[in-house]
Amino acid sequence: MSINQKIFVLLLLNLTIPFVKANELREANIKIYCNEYVPFGRQTHVVITMEILPVNSTITIWFSTPDYLLAYFEVGYVAKEMPPKFEKTSSISNNLSYFGIKTEIKPDYEEGYYANLTATFWTAGNTELTLLGRIKPIRIFDVIQIVSIEVSLPQHCSPQLTMLACSDPQSPKQVLITRGFLINAQFLEDCDLKVNGIYNWSLRDAVGLICIIFYI
Repeated sequence: MSINQKIFVLLLLNLTIPFVKANELREANIKIYCNEYVPFGRQTHVVITMEILPVNSTITIWFSTPDYLLAYFEVGYVAKEMPPKFEKTSSISNNLSYFGIKTEIKPDYEEGYYANLTATFWTAGNTELTLLGRIKPIRIFDVIQIVSIEVSLPQHCSPQLTMLACSDPQSPKQVLITRGFLINAQFLEDCDLKVNGIYNWSLRDAVGLICIIFYI
């Protein structure tokens, strides 16, 4: 094989591999399911499904409301498996029923893989959930799934907070552990309460399962 032929083969491989990985992202056929009406301030189930799990590539998932990140994880070709765990199933409809998810959106497929997440919604103005699937650093093809929701408020008044920093889950704030970082909370609805309380803060992993640090 001549040098020119070897160069051609290498170029062909470099062009082919990204498209093969992007094809795995398409074949995964990622979907999200949750109840249309979700409770304010209480955990509710959300199910993410894949028709086929990736083998040769790593798919990164961002799952968020317009205000904050609900989950961030990688699935597929990873050095260490990250939660949530995807389980094989022969009936996604049965799994949705098991987790109490009632939706008019019928599953595109019944056989595949599912992962169960729990999410808590603190902002009544959040009207949609967004899932972004991407193979990094390739950006040839992204998967975006959007599901409409309505946060059901209790009959009594519920105080609502918003964060003045870190409010965009797609543009997280970079923090240096060697320097200070100020986070401000602002009440959108204080329910005429005298707010002189103590704030408890906890830093957790992206899925919210592991508490890294807790302080008052």
